[in-house]
Amino acid sequence: MNSNEANPDKTKKKLSTIGSILAVSLSAFSAATVTGQETEITAKPVLEEVIVTAQKREQNLQEVPLAVSVFSAEMLQNRQILSSEDLNQISPSVTMLGAFNSNNKVMRVRGIGTQSFGAAIEPSVSLVMDGVVLARQQQGFLDLLDIDRIELLKGPQGTLFGKNASAGVIHFVTKRPTEEFEATGEVSIAEGDEYGFRGSVSGPLSETVGYRLSGNYRTIGSFIDNKLVGGDEANEREHWGLRGKLEWQPTDRLNILLSADYNEENDDCCQPAVIETHGPFQAEFLSVVSPAEVGPNARSANADAPIYNYTEGWGVSAQIEYDLEWATLSSITAYREFTVDVNSDTDLKPYLTSTPGLFFEISFERFSRYRELEQFSQELRLSSPSGQKVEWVAGLFYWSMDMFANRENRTGNCSKGNPLNVVTTIQPCPAPFYTSGFFDGTVENDNAAFFGQINWHLTDRLEVFGGFRGVYDRLDSQTLRPVATLPEFPNDFVDSFRVTLPLATASESDETALTGRVGFLFDVTENARFYASYARGFKGAAVNIDNVSSSESVKPEFVNAVEVGIKSELFDERLYFNLSGFYAEYNDFQSQTVDATGQTAAFFLSNAGVVTTEGVELEFIAVPMEGLTIDGGLAYTDAVFEEFIGATCYIGQTVAEGCIGGFQDLSGKDVPNSPDFRYNISARYEFPIATLGIDGFIQGSYMWKDDVIMREDNNPKTAVDSYGLFDLSLGIKSPTKRYIATLYVKNVFDKTYSANRIDFAFTGVGLPVVHFPPKNADTYFGGSFRINY
Repeated sequence: MNSNEANPDKTKKKLSTIGSILAVSLSAFSAATVTGQETEITAKPVLEEVIVTAQKREQNLQEVPLAVSVFSAEMLQNRQILSSEDLNQISPSVTMLGAFNSNNKVMRVRGIGTQSFGAAIEPSVSLVMDGVVLARQQQGFLDLLDIDRIELLKGPQGTLFGKNASAGVIHFVTKRPTEEFEATGEVSIAEGDEYGFRGSVSGPLSETVGYRLSGNYRTIGSFIDNKLVGGDEANEREHWGLRGKLEWQPTDRLNILLSADYNEENDDCCQPAVIETHGPFQAEFLSVVSPAEVGPNARSANADAPIYNYTEGWGVSAQIEYDLEWATLSSITAYREFTVDVNSDTDLKPYLTSTPGLFFEISFERFSRYRELEQFSQELRLSSPSGQKVEWVAGLFYWSMDMFANRENRTGNCSKGNPLNVVTTIQPCPAPFYTSGFFDGTVENDNAAFFGQINWHLTDRLEVFGGFRGVYDRLDSQTLRPVATLPEFPNDFVDSFRVTLPLATASESDETALTGRVGFLFDVTENARFYASYARGFKGAAVNIDNVSSSESVKPEFVNAVEVGIKSELFDERLYFNLSGFYAEYNDFQSQTVDATGQTAAFFLSNAGVVTTEGVELEFIAVPMEGLTIDGGLAYTDAVFEEFIGATCYIGQTVAEGCIGGFQDLSGKDVPNSPDFRYNISARYEFPIATLGIDGFIQGSYMWKDDVIMREDNNPKTAVDSYGLFDLSLGIKSPTKRYIATLYVKNVFDKTYSANRIDFAFTGVGLPVVHFPPKNADTYFGGSFRINY
C-alpha cells in the first residue's frame, strides 16, 4: 500500500491544492486572453522572442512543448547572478544544497536530485555545457563566464539528451564569435573583500574566420570566522577562468566551431558553524569550541585541520554543422578533465578531548578526498529543416568516463581503556592514539545510445510528436584498501599514506534501456498553445567506492512522467504566461543513508523504492508600460518517498520515533531539500534622466522558499525554516548601454538562512548540529561598472 492509499486526507489536500492553483491560473489566463483581444493598447512595448535549443533545433520558446525556463545574459547581469550555484535564487524549480566541498553539493529540479557523496553515482539533473554532457555536477559549479543564456529543461529528458537526465537538464550556452568587433569589461566590488573582473573580446579574423576570448577572476573574503590562533581562514574563495572560441565558415553550408576552456577554484572552503548541541555533554562541547559562537546565527568555528577545496577543470570541443539541403549533419566531439582535492575539519573541535562521561571520543585530524576524471563524448545528429510539415531528428551518442578516487583519514581516539585518559574534567586527551586509513577507487563508465524524434504538424493548429532512445550503459568499479588499520602517520599532508593495496571489492554492471517521449501541441488560439506529453527516463546503476564498509551496487533508476501545460503571449506580446502541471514516478530511486550507530562517518547507497513528485509551475514576464519589466514564477512541488521501508534511522532516533532494529519506514515522507512552495518576483524600471543625457534604473527582486528537511533520513534537527530574500539594485547607464554603473544590496532585510544542516552526532562530545550559511545569509552591499564597446 502506498502512502496516498494510507493517507487519503493528504491525497485529497494535495489534489485540492493543485486544483486550486490550476483553477486560479486558468481563470487569469482566460480573462487575460479575452481582455487581450478586446482592449486596444496605445503604447506598445513588446517582449523579445526567446530562442532555445531544447529539442536540438532553434525554436521560439513559446512554441516548444516542454516546461523550459530561460535566463538570458542580461537577466543574470541585472540580478548579479555570478555563479551557477545561484540559480536557485531565480528559479522556483531549482534547489541547491550547500556542503563541506564541491563533491557533496547537489542541484535538484522539481524536488529530485542525487544527494550522495559517492564518486560512482551520477546526478539525476544533468549539467550540459555547449551541448557537452558533464560527468558530475561539481564540474558545473563555476562562475558564469561569457554566458549567452541558461536553459532549464524540467522533468526527464531521456530522449534527446539522455545521459543522467532523469530529473532535468541545465544547459549553459556560451556566446559565439561575432561578425563585428566588440569588447566588454566589468569590475565589481562588494563587502567582505569581494573583488571581481570579467571581460571578453570578439570579432573577425577574416571574412570566414571569427574569434572570441573571455576571462574572469573573483575573490571572496572569509564569512566564517575561524577563531583558532594560527588556523586557516574559513570560506575564503578565489576563482578564475578562461575560454576561447574559433569559428570557421569556409562555405555557406559548412560551419566549424572550436572551443577550449579552463577553470580553477582555490577555496578555503567550506567550514560550517555549530547552531545547537544535544545530548548530556553540551556544556563540555561549548567549552571546547569556545570562543566560537554556537547559536542559530553562528558564523564562526574553532577548526584545527586544514580547510581547502581545490578544483581544476578544462576541456576542448569541436562542433561541426554541414547543410545537406535535405538535412543538417551535426557533430559534437569533446574531451574534458576535472580534478577536485578537498579536506574538511569534520570533528568541529580544535583538539582531541577527554571527558569524564564518554568512554571514548573520536577526532578527525584528516578527512581528505581526491578525485580526478577524464571524459570523452561524441554525438552525431541529422536534423530536417525547420518549418516543414514533418520535422525529425535522429542521432548516435557515445560517452565514456574514467575516474580515480582517493580517501584518506587520520583519526584520533581517546579511549578510557588507557588509565591516563580517566579524567574528572574535560581537557585535551592525555594519551591519544591515532590510526590512519585510506583507500583508492576507480570507475569506468561507458554509455552508447541511438535516438530519434518526429514532430508532425497534422494541421495548422495540431502537432503530434514522439521519440525514443535506446541506451547501453556499462559501469565497472573497484576499490583498493589496506588489509588492516594503518598505524599513525604524521598529519603533514605529504604523500605518506602510499602502500601496496590488495583488491577489496569490484563491481560490474551492464544495462540496456529504452526511453522515450510522446505528446501533442494544440494551438487553442493564435496566441495560446496547450501541450501534453508522457516521458520515460533512465539513470544507470551506481556503486559505493567511497566507503569500504559497503561496496554493493544499486539498481538503475527509471522514471515515468506526464506533463501538461499552456504557453501564451498576451496583450500584443506584452505578457508571456506559461503554466504547467506534472507528475513523475521514480522507481528504484537511488538514495543515501548514514550509519545510524553513530560510531562512524560512513554513508551508504540504497534504492529507495518509489519516489513521486507532482505539482504546478507558473512563469510570466510582462512589460506593462515603457521601461517597466516584471517577471516571476511560482512552483508547488510535492516530492515524497512513496515507498521506502528499509531506510536507516537517524542517529539517536528512538522506537517511539519509528526506529526499529536500526531501520525506519520513510514512506509518505518528503524528499530532502524539496520545498512544497517557492516563488520569486522581480521588477525593473528604466527611465531617462534628460538633464544628464543618461538613463537610470531601479530593480527589486524577492524570492520565498518553504521549510524543508535537509537529510535523507528525515532527521528533524536538519529542518530549515521558510525564509524570503529581498535584493535591491539601482544605477545609471548610457542610452546605448556603452556604460553601466550599478549599486546593489543583497538580502536587504538581513534574513538568516542555511544552505544545509547536518547532525554531527558521531563526533562525540556535545552532539552538534551544524549549518552552512552562504554569504547572502547576511546583508551586504556591492557595486559594479561595465563597459561595452
